[in-house]
Amino acid sequence: MPPAAAIAASVKLSEAVSIYLRLKGKGRPITFQRSAERSCGYIINVSGDKDITAYTKADSNVFRDDLL
Repeated sequence: MPPAAAIAASVKLSEAVSIYLRLKGKGRPITFQRSAERSCGYIINVSGDKDITAYTKADSNVFRDDLL
């Protein structure tokens, strides 16, 4: 993969949420947006705002433990 393509494919979780809401959130109630931002915000608070492909099972375990 050329370096330019790798950079273009890199998307942080916070950016992915914004893209998702822009594409799927039109016409939805404000609670739809708040729910998506809140849910991903929990993950970002625990594991950091990483590239969406960089999250690991260890991140999910830490997130689970934080919820408990």
